[in-house]
Amino acid sequence: MERSIDVFSLEGGREIPYAAWGMPHEAPYIRPSDAPSGGRQHGTTFVSLVNPPRFAPKLLVDVASDGRVAVVDSIGYRVKLVSGAGVVEGALERPIRPFDVTPELEARVREAEARGPVTIRAPGISPETRRAVERQIRDNARHVAFAKQIPVIDAIAVDSDDRIWVARTGIDGFSRGPTDVFTADGNYLGTLAGDDLRMPNAFGPGGLMAYIERDELGALVVRVIRLLELEQSADPD
Repeated sequence: MERSIDVFSLEGGREIPYAAWGMPHEAPYIRPSDAPSGGRQHGTTFVSLVNPPRFAPKLLVDVASDGRVAVVDSIGYRVKLVSGAGVVEGALERPIRPFDVTPELEARVREAEARGPVTIRAPGISPETRRAVERQIRDNARHVAFAKQIPVIDAIAVDSDDRIWVARTGIDGFSRGPTDVFTADGNYLGTLAGDDLRMPNAFGPGGLMAYIERDELGALVVRVIRLLELEQSADPD
């Protein structure tokens, strides 16, 4: 649950140049209803799960070629540019306010989590405990905590030309919003609409952009395109 940037050297050292802002109160732990207070007992492993508030701000990080780190750790539209020493050298900001989390949105999230699939990857867990954990996760959907607002920024990335891509969250908290693009110096280049070219899963040299998708049979495939030009445009919103 730490919200920090950890830098590991090849010699095995570790530094934390930046620690991000966190939620003032964490949601309580949940446990399988038939599990004791924790640990191992009679050869069975019991699992404790953290249930963080929905729409809590993420810690988003990517690195530029000069060693600066683009960091997002709050609800508003603010991308901090942090040096390798942990000094905030500047920030990219836009006057875009976050959306409030409404009771209707909370009800939608609870219903989706109560009915959605549950995947548990825990080697050695017994079938009885696995079923108890699944049941508790679904039951816990009725009691999840929510942040008061939806973070404006959903994802960031730095491409091979050190342009900073900032993907915004959709108005409903789930869909893909517009993507803003800035130069390495923080100059605004333009905005791509939500249904336009989206931020790729990975950037490569020479404008290459890779997308992980599923084909008509449901198999994962990697689609690679080359970005030839990114023209300056107005914000559609």
